[in-house]
Amino acid sequence: MNKNILYVVAALVGVGAAVLLFGLSGPDGDGFGGGDDIAQVDGSKGKGKGPKAKAKRKDIEASNPNPFAAEASKNLTSSFGVYCRNAAPAFMNLAMELNNEDQPDLSKVARKEAARLRKERRKSDVDWAAILVEERELLKNIEATGPNESAVGSIEQIRALMGELETSGDEPEEQDAEVTEEATE
Repeated sequence: MNKNILYVVAALVGVGAAVLLFGLSGPDGDGFGGGDDIAQVDGSKGKGKGPKAKAKRKDIEASNPNPFAAEASKNLTSSFGVYCRNAAPAFMNLAMELNNEDQPDLSKVARKEAARLRKERRKSDVDWAAILVEERELLKNIEATGPNESAVGSIEQIRALMGELETSGDEPEEQDAEVTEEATE
């Protein structure tokens, strides 16, 4: 037989198999034969797609906003959240510089502080004044070792960020009895 005839026969068989497996376009125009007889994983009958369903989801989201999203957004945009977002990379840069100077112990401490800042920035009940005191002690210990110029630059950057946080006007939040009761429930 000729190769071209085999290719035509194979193509026709492939198209025929596709039509049998997937069906022709149904009355909905969704590419399936019927649409109502197709059971979705969640048990629905193939509905819930399209612009009407998307608008319905947006209405539900608007009427039931995530209560934790507002609080998380508030925490991340607070002055302490902004400080953490900017100071964590500065501490990581300091850690890399200390590692380059063969001071792995101080580098490890700076990395832990960066990780701590990333973790604490999402919380609302952080006593950032105590954190700043601990960070100042850490910076004094690092300065006592006589770091190079780039490490000194990172230290100055961290201190400038500390100054911005202290002059922001925000006070560290105190945990009151109501907040601690809500957290335990």
